[in-house]
Amino acid sequence: MLKDATTAQLNPVKDARKQQLVNATMECIYHHGLAGTTVSKVTRAANLSGGIVNFYFQSKEKLLLGTLIAIRDEFEHEMLHSIRLEESPAVVLERVIDVHFNPAICRPDKIAVWHAFSSARRTREDYNKICGDLEAKLEELIRKQIARLSEHDISKQDNPALLARSLIGLLDSYWQDCLYSPSSFDRDQAVQQCLQFLRTLFPDSFPKVQKEPSGDTVQSSDVDLPGEDKCFTNILAPWTYLNQELFELEIDTLFKPSWMLAGHISELARPRDYITFDGFGERALIVKDNSGAVRAFHNVCRHRGARLLEGRGSNCPHALSCPFHGWTYDLAGNLIGIPAEKTFENLDPAENGLVPIEFEVWMGFIFVRFETGGPPLKQLLAPVEDLIAPYHIEEMHSLDGSRYREIRPYNWKIIHDIDNEGYHVPVGHPTLQQLYGKNYSDDYVENISVSKGFINEKPAKLWSVKQYQRLLPEFEHLPEDHQRLWLYIGIFPNLVIGLYPECIEFYMTIPKSLDSSWFMGCSYGLADDRREVKAARFLNRRINCITDREDDAFVRWMQEGMRSSAFPQQKLSSLEHGVRRFHQEVQRHLPVAKLNDAPAPGSTRAVNDSLFKFV
Repeated sequence: MLKDATTAQLNPVKDARKQQLVNATMECIYHHGLAGTTVSKVTRAANLSGGIVNFYFQSKEKLLLGTLIAIRDEFEHEMLHSIRLEESPAVVLERVIDVHFNPAICRPDKIAVWHAFSSARRTREDYNKICGDLEAKLEELIRKQIARLSEHDISKQDNPALLARSLIGLLDSYWQDCLYSPSSFDRDQAVQQCLQFLRTLFPDSFPKVQKEPSGDTVQSSDVDLPGEDKCFTNILAPWTYLNQELFELEIDTLFKPSWMLAGHISELARPRDYITFDGFGERALIVKDNSGAVRAFHNVCRHRGARLLEGRGSNCPHALSCPFHGWTYDLAGNLIGIPAEKTFENLDPAENGLVPIEFEVWMGFIFVRFETGGPPLKQLLAPVEDLIAPYHIEEMHSLDGSRYREIRPYNWKIIHDIDNEGYHVPVGHPTLQQLYGKNYSDDYVENISVSKGFINEKPAKLWSVKQYQRLLPEFEHLPEDHQRLWLYIGIFPNLVIGLYPECIEFYMTIPKSLDSSWFMGCSYGLADDRREVKAARFLNRRINCITDREDDAFVRWMQEGMRSSAFPQQKLSSLEHGVRRFHQEVQRHLPVAKLNDAPAPGSTRAVNDSLFKFV
């Protein structure tokens, strides 16, 4: 991209309108990536006319490069302004850290620009032209300061370059935290962790600062609260996959208050059609009543808690009769029949109808939520509505034989550790690699995971992929850039929606126990009798079944490995940033999961409650 562009052709931002364009471009790159950033999106975000881009930058390409140059110049100016080389090396390094986490510098939209240019193969050459000298100067500056600190420490004199790169890697990892988890990113903690790294190397030069106790410090003799020397991690430690107390917290904190996908609106086409949903000790019943209204209740009889209906189906009775003792409810949930009613003292039928639960229909999918109080589903998923709308999911029906629900013998989080990165695709999934591996990327739209794979043009060697490439037809309802796209939407904590040209699917985990999970899903498609479409759907399922078998092995091995004394502290590539973000989202809701080691038995819930104040 832009191989002929040079920094000399573009000047630093000098006026307000140009700055507006740069700010809007940063925002668009943050939300849409480089490929998805267009002149129209930028000018719309800047509230300026389209011609203004040509006036200042001549083209979209130069606008993108001008934005990178602007943030480079800002960073370089701040670094030069803050650092005096005549000061002690410890002071210089502290100021390097401070500049990196300056609120004007360390912002998700600005970091997104750095990351977008440096991580993509087609823009790396441009990034090196614009930022290569700055990166080299920064590394040399840090190396020299560490060398000065190492003059009287023989054990570190041979490694200043290695230690400099270690500090730069740490700074970069916290920038990634800011980019991928802005809501939970703690700027002060990032500074302190970087200083702690230097403190472990040079304790005399970076003495530990003792914090004064604040007036609102919570004291507890019963809870082991983390102190200054407690070890935290920004990814999940093995104990978080193996601890029963944390598992129970996950159910209460992550699952019961979250929206769970229960089914599709096509399953409630007629009055008396119904769907049930079971998970984490809760049961839901969604039914279309005789008036055509959809209603959702706890699938729990008000007498002694028996289940009213099982599974899903059509033509349920006009009234729901409990199979245990015969208490009967109409489809609006009212209690209308009690055998031997006179034997109950002071029983008011009006007070004992079925208990309603929250539900929403979004893009044709029906979601339920067992605990109220959080944001509406439509608000949470609004960032990806435009991306999904062309598929017309609300008009689809389930594909025969595609529904499944089975128990997998591993912790629910490990399944999503696999889902949240494409780093393993080239080695672990030869089928997917031949299908779209050369054109695959993981990204986020606000807080929602979005992964894309564009089908390779070169014919594959594997039969299923080769035939799928050959037979996949075009679809009138899809825009051009979706015709050969495999798209995955990850919705925290436990849902993935896969959208393909010829069909869509969802798969979801429901924790069953600490080391077992319900794994369920279904595929849906629009009415289409073309033979090529039927063949593509068959081949899609074949490819995904192969992928699932491969992932099943990887997940089992990881779960087994976590019990091993040799299990490593996980090392994440920049291509695995989705794993880090998933872990940090768990930690945002459950700060106890930030600990490297499990709390004392019986204290996990109390420590978690306390850490909301201490971490």
